[in-house]
Amino acid sequence: MTRRFLLIPGINQDLGSVAGWAATLCRHIEKRQLGFAECFEYAVNAFDQGIWAAKHTNQVATILSEWVNPGEEVVTFTHSHGCGLILDALLAHPGLGVYHMVLLAAAAPADYARHLNTLVNRGQVRKVDVWYSANDTALKLAPLVGMGQLGLVGPKNMNPEARARTLARDHGGDHSDMLRGDGWADRLLDTITEK
Repeated sequence: MTRRFLLIPGINQDLGSVAGWAATLCRHIEKRQLGFAECFEYAVNAFDQGIWAAKHTNQVATILSEWVNPGEEVVTFTHSHGCGLILDALLAHPGLGVYHMVLLAAAAPADYARHLNTLVNRGQVRKVDVWYSANDTALKLAPLVGMGQLGLVGPKNMNPEARARTLARDHGGDHSDMLRGDGWADRLLDTITEK
């Protein structure tokens, strides 16, 4: 089984700086020979993200549609605003799917009835890791700009199938802390091999 990785960062105003955590994780994926990795690059700020959401969602869906190959697993690592993009892309395109979705500090609705219950029931998502923390200062303000707080409060209202396929991890840190420190990239990549 081969894997393809799609990495989607959160809000970023400078396209040139998207490289950060996503580029580092791509290098680790290549170093560990886990598969092909691509970073979705886009630039938006907290106040205009709603204006560009449909465009970015469609671009993510296009990438996924080009990756539909038998015998390949698609794994996504998304952070903050990027989590909403992958969820919206899959909801809008029922023929697309990912094997393993890793949501880091997700600025998406915590209510699974709004997205992941449907995606799991349709067979579009097989495994979900939700990294959340009550100490996430950025997500405490997320509703002010129309974004959700899954990464602050963890998943809510999971149906039985979604509950069975979700691993919620309270990382205890601030918004991007899981992307810092020694060994963070390997810790994230280890999540895709856990049972």
